[in-house]
Amino acid sequence: MPLSALILAGGRSRRMGTDKALLRFGGATLIEHVVRQIQPRCDELLLSVGTSDRYDFLGLPTLRDPVPEQGPLRGIAEGLRSARHERLLVLACDLVQVPLALVARIEYAVAGHDAAVPKTAEGYWEPLFAIYTKGCLDVIDRHLDRGELCAFGYYGELDVAVVPLAPGESLTNLNSLADLEACEPLPD
Repeated sequence: MPLSALILAGGRSRRMGTDKALLRFGGATLIEHVVRQIQPRCDELLLSVGTSDRYDFLGLPTLRDPVPEQGPLRGIAEGLRSARHERLLVLACDLVQVPLALVARIEYAVAGHDAAVPKTAEGYWEPLFAIYTKGCLDVIDRHLDRGELCAFGYYGELDVAVVPLAPGESLTNLNSLADLEACEPLPD
């Protein structure tokens, strides 16, 4: 089945202190690394940019938040609303290495469900690396209308397939300069 993808790049990067998507890493920006890795795997690629125009250089369709300050949940809603395809892979802009094998597991798991979301062995959801279907949109919109912005607080109202992560298996997001410095550069 066709797959749309949405890279979330509209956050404020408070912990990083600067726009982490635009940090240079291994000869390119973090967001360029994510685009290069995921673009061949999807049929449509969108960017959720909050209110920014900093990512126009990528030449990708950008989605701006009609209501600011509603975090990634607003980005997911606008992505679902705009996507051409039924299924939307959501991923953060600060993944050093996109785990394509996990994407395949999530794609397999979402069949017949509203969403498929990884969950760590410790019980933590990974809502910003998941597949949501358009069937989630009404529920997400209701939560946004009530000011409920938790990226996974609405899962109880949906049929969510859990994609278990093995102990020690996790996503490598960069939230600080120390995280960035600890990573080995990727080849260009």
